[in-house]
Amino acid sequence: GFVRQEYPYARLNQGQGQFEPPQPPKSVYLAPSPNSMGVLLLPSERRGRNKAVTANPVLRSLNVVYAPPEGSDDGGSGSDAGSLEPQLVDPSSVPISFITQDYLEREIKMTATPQST
Repeated sequence: GFVRQEYPYARLNQGQGQFEPPQPPKSVYLAPSPNSMGVLLLPSERRGRNKAVTANPVLRSLNVVYAPPEGSDDGGSGSDAGSLEPQLVDPSSVPISFITQDYLEREIKMTATPQST
């Protein structure tokens, strides 16, 4: 998993130049190994109450397409339009649905316009 690592710099001056800022105060850099990409965790601003997360109005839902393991019965999940109803909701209230790869391919074939040659 991710463990605390030294904050990486691209230049040899270790964040002392004008083009590469030093590590922000009270932040933590986590990465799976010293030579791989990681994430920088910044402390939240504590000004009374936490702000509510507002959903992006452009994103109507997140549809996760998956390929069920061979020989398994996916129980009809993702095989019909009824399973496109949101099954989960993320913390920002964006609905999440799971559909099989076969269902997506059928939908693409049905909705694709015929190409004229």
